[in-house]
Amino acid sequence: RRTILHEAFGWKDKENELEMNLNTIFNLRSMTKPLTGAAAQILIDEGKLKLTDRVSTYIPGFRNSKSETITIKQILSHRSGLPLSIVNTIGEINKFGSLLALANAAGEKGPEFDPDEKFWYSDAGTEVLGAVVEAVSGMPLEEFVTKRLLSPLKMSDTSYIIGTKPLNNPRIAALYVRMANAWRGFWKPTGSRPFYPFALGSQSLYGTPQDYARFLAILLDNGTAGKKRILSDEAIARIL
Repeated sequence: RRTILHEAFGWKDKENELEMNLNTIFNLRSMTKPLTGAAAQILIDEGKLKLTDRVSTYIPGFRNSKSETITIKQILSHRSGLPLSIVNTIGEINKFGSLLALANAAGEKGPEFDPDEKFWYSDAGTEVLGAVVEAVSGMPLEEFVTKRLLSPLKMSDTSYIIGTKPLNNPRIAALYVRMANAWRGFWKPTGSRPFYPFALGSQSLYGTPQDYARFLAILLDNGTAGKKRILSDEAIARIL
């Protein structure tokens, strides 16, 4: 693969007049989801997980009449019936303490409609998938994704930025929200706590566009990066 266009525009931090540059690190938000999905596909490739497995096999909170039939395939395809989210703000995630606790709460709340009834985009479902990856692999989500995807793909500028220790990384772009017809800053990468307390399945990865292109390239290159096999042909077919 070769680079066609790689340019930077605008402000990394408007208030401090820090210009965007090519190595700026962004909060990837929901673009974390495909990597969580790819992590699950690796476990399927290895025979440790099946699309037909019930989530309740791995997540105790799903062992109830509302959620016990939800499958891994339904979670992956956003057809589980689980809501967009079970929290109203990112800050509310702090009360759960772990990804497993968040996944258990999703199972206890249950689906809003019958699984497979329709497509419904769900952060909650992808948190559950991340917790399944942890349960099956026996390691934290951030460790598994780093070991099996980020490191082999040489995505050296991509990582989960989590925890409570204040940051000091001016390479990360500040975060803004649109309010009253203006963009207002609400989080800075220096002197602030990380935006996320722990790794989530739906978000919490940070990285550069060039790094993310390395991940996307394996979808174009049948699961390989150079001569290195990352995902099987079957996994690529399932993803696409």
